[in-house]
Amino acid sequence: MKKKKFFRLLFLSFLVIILAYTGIVSGVYFYKNKQLVQLERNSSSEMLITQAQKTMDQRIQVALSGISQLQTNKNFKNYSSNLDENLENYHIVQLYNELQRMSRSFDQFNFNIGILKIDDNTVITPQNTLRKQAFLKNIGVVEENEEQLQKFIEDNSWSSYFKILQIKSDSEKKRLTIVKKLRVDNGGAVLFFLTFPIDNPFIDLNSSIENAFAITSNEGILLMDSTIKEGNASSVLSSKVLNAIRSNSQTTPTYSVSSVSDYKVHSIGSEIFRDWSYVYVTEADVAGAGNLISNGLAVLILLLALGLLLTLAFANYTYRPVKKVVSALNLAQDMDDKDEFSFIQKVAMDMQKMNKHLQLTIEQNQLPLKVKFLRDLLFGLIPKERIAEKVKQLNLDILTDEFSLVIVSYGKHSDLNEQLSREGLHQLKSKMVTLLENTLKTQTDIEVIELESEKLVIIIKETDTETLKNLIIQFYNHLPENLLGNIVTAIASPSSSFDELENAYKQATNLLEYRIMVDKKGILTMEDIAHLENDTFYYPMDVEKDLIQFIINGNQEKAFLMLNHILKENLYERKLNKQALSQFVFIIAATVSRILQNINKPVQDIFTKNDEMYIELSSIDDKRSLEKRILHVFEEVF
Repeated sequence: MKKKKFFRLLFLSFLVIILAYTGIVSGVYFYKNKQLVQLERNSSSEMLITQAQKTMDQRIQVALSGISQLQTNKNFKNYSSNLDENLENYHIVQLYNELQRMSRSFDQFNFNIGILKIDDNTVITPQNTLRKQAFLKNIGVVEENEEQLQKFIEDNSWSSYFKILQIKSDSEKKRLTIVKKLRVDNGGAVLFFLTFPIDNPFIDLNSSIENAFAITSNEGILLMDSTIKEGNASSVLSSKVLNAIRSNSQTTPTYSVSSVSDYKVHSIGSEIFRDWSYVYVTEADVAGAGNLISNGLAVLILLLALGLLLTLAFANYTYRPVKKVVSALNLAQDMDDKDEFSFIQKVAMDMQKMNKHLQLTIEQNQLPLKVKFLRDLLFGLIPKERIAEKVKQLNLDILTDEFSLVIVSYGKHSDLNEQLSREGLHQLKSKMVTLLENTLKTQTDIEVIELESEKLVIIIKETDTETLKNLIIQFYNHLPENLLGNIVTAIASPSSSFDELENAYKQATNLLEYRIMVDKKGILTMEDIAHLENDTFYYPMDVEKDLIQFIINGNQEKAFLMLNHILKENLYERKLNKQALSQFVFIIAATVSRILQNINKPVQDIFTKNDEMYIELSSIDDKRSLEKRILHVFEEVF
């Protein structure tokens, strides 16, 4: 695929993604904004209707409290119980003055009070005294309510004194009047008219939209202020809707909202009169939807423009790695084809074939699991709790009973390293392994482990030292004479279980160090060095090599496991004299220097000068402190 075609395909692919993403984002933006606006409107409507309820209920509560105060007032009692016509005007004036004083006290609650004796025709208010008909006309009582009022006045039953009559005014007056009847001492009754003007409505209706505020009761709509068309207003607050509103507030004044046609009806019951409800009607459609659409289109256009720029940028950015890969591969192999992707595919297939070949080579030369396990077990790199499971898993029955460990060293301290190449030493090792297996396997069970540094470790199911010597001599008899002087074998003390394999390996390795001290014997046992003082430290070259390799590879767990074994052996288990301990510290310092050289880390990061490492370590007398300091040095190396 050539660049032009690839770039065009990338551009179109990204463009489709951008368009889809832009459409989704714009749709979600419009939908979520519409939800947010609707939520804000509902919250605002709830707050308005709740505030209207509190305001109106408070006015009614204050007005009813005013009536209760009047019942105990002397001027009211004189007026209501007076039967002397000559004193009637006097008592009316006194009550009138009292109402004026009360009106000034409750002026902020915006209600008016009127008092009328049932058998009289004069209504006393804080402003003036009026004839009954003039007063009713003034508060806007319609003919239907006037008949209802007359029946209420004529009702002499006790229950009528516990009722509160609600009188609707005509639509122009916008007032709500409630009437309460009170029985007085002389057997008569007095009517209290509490009129609440709605000239300053609780909810400021917006004339630009259709909305309405109403107070409803069991009798229907008591008061309504609306900008809704007359026909629509009556259909919105139909009897079915009013019944639903009433049922929501029968027990407690609960806020509720419902949808009716194209309107939202918000309602909440009154705390004073359980059959009252305050209702606020708004349009269901979100006002300003045009603004939302225009904003959504603006976002859409902005995202499309940004998307086109991003598409160009992404297409270029996506092709850039292809260009870099082609440039890098072109250095190793000339690109004959102008098609970049064919060239990359061809090189990738060649690399895949090479990787398979390398993987096959690694697999063919990889140590068997059993040999790797035994090598790690020799160096103490396997946790004790996992050894038994691995022995059983790998069928190492030889480690479940008594056995002996033998080390055959054929290159160290000899001229073989100078006489033979590395390949020659490897071939010699292979032939010796074959010879060992052919010689010893016919007589007993053995496991042979090849180690670096020209060593072979033999785990043999034989514990008698003399028998082991005879078996090794049989092996020696098959070797050429010029090779015998370069081979030494160390036989460790018998072991009773696999837990002792590591100690047996240390013991055999230590025996090899005493070769010069025991007349250069070809076979060494513990009896040969029993008379010598244990004044040599344990730190074989292969152990040091493995320790360095673990640290370079970052295998911290195995490195510190091996280091702890080395420190335990030399600081606590061996009784090293001062000279031997100083030599051991010197070798440890040398190991640290080799590690730092391999990882390109200056010695000054740990010690100021190169020789200060040995000087500081050798100056520590306490073995515990020396162990902690050596461990700390290796931690700093990591």
